[in-house]
Amino acid sequence: MRTLEKEVLKGDIDSFDQWIVYLNDNYGRMLEANNSNVNNEIATWTSVSDSRYGMSLLQIAVWGGHPEMVKRVLDVCMDPTVPTNFDIEYRKKKNPAGMLNPEIDPFDGKTAREIADNMLKTIIFTEEEKRQYAQILNMLVNSQGRRVKYSRTRGLRGIQNFVGAVLPGVFSGGKRTYRKKRKTNRRKTRRHK
Repeated sequence: MRTLEKEVLKGDIDSFDQWIVYLNDNYGRMLEANNSNVNNEIATWTSVSDSRYGMSLLQIAVWGGHPEMVKRVLDVCMDPTVPTNFDIEYRKKKNPAGMLNPEIDPFDGKTAREIADNMLKTIIFTEEEKRQYAQILNMLVNSQGRRVKYSRTRGLRGIQNFVGAVLPGVFSGGKRTYRKKRKTNRRKTRRHK
């Protein structure tokens, strides 16, 4: 996958497509046996290399500044015919203390869209590069409406939402005794008196 990262950073779409074919041919069956696929591996991959630590392939494509590569990675990750665990809101992990890299440290905690925005605002480019990053940013903003498997509330907040919304009904024998609903009902009855 490190070689694939390099091809994505360079914006080499032909090599990227060849890698997809290679991975499908050699690992497709094994991944299917584990309820996964090559698209899913690409969609969920995060780099462990020093130079790109904690970046997804989409973020690496954005950093590379090649709009066609960004579009190709998005197409693979968001292919409606191949379900994946792609998360467009994925935030780059912070570099560990021993892996400081001034080139990507400003991206810590940023999504692909925020990386493109950061590149446009803080780094001096030629007019062509500015146009490319504006195109990338526009592409990422417009892709927000496309199908994304993960919701924006993941992790602890997702668990809290589940507990707050589902479990009160379970523990009350199926009755909907939510605090907000009771409050609004009390307000309604007070107004009618």
